[in-house]
Amino acid sequence: MSFNYVATTKEGLMEHGVSDIGSRDAVKQDLSARGLIVISIERSALKTGKTFSSLFFGVLSHVDKMLLTKRLSVMLKAGLTLSDALHVLEQQAVSRSIKRMMRQIARHVDGGGKFSDALAGFPKDFSPFYINIVRASEVSGELEDNLNRLADQMAKDHELRKRIESAMFYPIIVVVAAAGLAFFFAAFVIP
Repeated sequence: MSFNYVATTKEGLMEHGVSDIGSRDAVKQDLSARGLIVISIERSALKTGKTFSSLFFGVLSHVDKMLLTKRLSVMLKAGLTLSDALHVLEQQAVSRSIKRMMRQIARHVDGGGKFSDALAGFPKDFSPFYINIVRASEVSGELEDNLNRLADQMAKDHELRKRIESAMFYPIIVVVAAAGLAFFFAAFVIP
């Protein structure tokens, strides 16, 4: 299991990276032993978001979007600049399509563009609602808080989707079984 960490040196310089040490406490001890002050440690979760659509069509899955949003919020709260946080997400991304997307968004922000305008360049991945929340957050100066709220809402939406899928599973099985039985009776028993 790998963990992503953000830490500062005694001089105040930010350091971020990935550690493959077994547990969160072990990572914290390792960073402290190296003289770093730990800001955040999170389990690396971007590897779990590979879906059919993200692998073959380059579309960002709902889980990937939720994890990226949450991690971006945490890094901004930890004191990283938006540009640095985007570069960290780019380095930690497993999928080539996510890496490419983060690189393009980071370049746009590095060039002086707005984060919301960079997201608008990916209409298949980010909904108008998501982009407008980010745009309003940029204006109000509450980007990290609103990203956190957005990630929480996306987690609730994901949970609801999973519940609906599991609730629909049994009725679908019953309908398929009934159709199979009807076909069997029509083809073999009735004639």
